[in-house]
Amino acid sequence: PTPIVDENGCYGLNDVMSTTLENDNITFYENDGPELGLELVDTDGFTGDGITLYDDNCNITQAVLEERQKYDPDGDGVVGLEVAIYALQVVTGTVSDPADPGIPDQFSMEWLKGKTLYIAWYGEGTDSNGGKLFDVPVVEKIFFGTDGTATVKGLMNSSQDLSANYNVNPDGLLYFGEDSFEGNVIVCGSTSQYVKSHYVVNGNFDNVDLFFFNQTDAMNSAALWGAGIPKCLDK
Repeated sequence: PTPIVDENGCYGLNDVMSTTLENDNITFYENDGPELGLELVDTDGFTGDGITLYDDNCNITQAVLEERQKYDPDGDGVVGLEVAIYALQVVTGTVSDPADPGIPDQFSMEWLKGKTLYIAWYGEGTDSNGGKLFDVPVVEKIFFGTDGTATVKGLMNSSQDLSANYNVNPDGLLYFGEDSFEGNVIVCGSTSQYVKSHYVVNGNFDNVDLFFFNQTDAMNSAALWGAGIPKCLDK
């Protein structure tokens, strides 16, 4: 393929698609097989955004290799274009995938009991030692037991490993423990992959949480997020 050159004179591969994510571009290029690989192109030279692509000799840095592990969790060296585009649509609010007709208008205990969902958001998380992380994608696995107890396990940028009571109030607010003043409410924008919700505190919007039905979809999508998910403007 025809190489492209970044501002440092380092060569990338054939540019098929590009989109801004944080202060860098993600470009997708043809790999050896039919799937597409993922390459990051540093456009601002700012290392504080966590993406430093090349050293002085144009070799990919260890930091980039670690970043690419997030995009390629199975280690096969490629990321599917469909997965990547879907993830980018999530953070730009352009997903056109219609919602599963089985998704209710609001949470209920009846709907939640016995389900395993994968909650994902962009914002505050924790490292393996419980230290706070900021501006990161987070994924947690939640099993909603039939006895009203939920078990929560952190999967990405989360050290959660606990059990807590869960409940739903008459307005469809899903909350954990005794914190009935804050929790999740279903809003517009759900798709066949996830239920879209707002996390609210005392009725005020705080963040967007997506409840994925499948762990692979949650991990693959969240790994590509570099910004918050747009809120539902109807709420």
